[in-house]
Amino acid sequence: MNLTGKSVCPKPTPVKADHAHLSRVRGLPCAACGRSGPNEAHHCRDLPDYAERDIYQRIPGAAMKSGDHDAIPLCQEDHWMFHNRRAEFHALYGKDYRHITTTREAISPLEIDF
Repeated sequence: MNLTGKSVCPKPTPVKADHAHLSRVRGLPCAACGRSGPNEAHHCRDLPDYAERDIYQRIPGAAMKSGDHDAIPLCQEDHWMFHNRRAEFHALYGKDYRHITTTREAISPLEIDF
């Protein structure tokens, strides 16, 4: 807050939810272990290295999740591991944002409208 009482940090603009995209993500194999779908759509939370910051539609901040187009498919077990044993998840599968590109590539042929 500055001397005028106004916030100096603007609130992030919310990204419109894309339920159809999330549904397609859930149908993909788990990005971590490869288990076939249906799986859960995980909104990435790891912060990227500086050189890879452009990977996100919306970079997650404190207490925020990434945008729907940054979601990756995770089976229930790997999704639980990410949120409860993140170091173990990272050791096995790397940071979650590293799976965004392959998820988008798997979905892009499905999003073509005829």
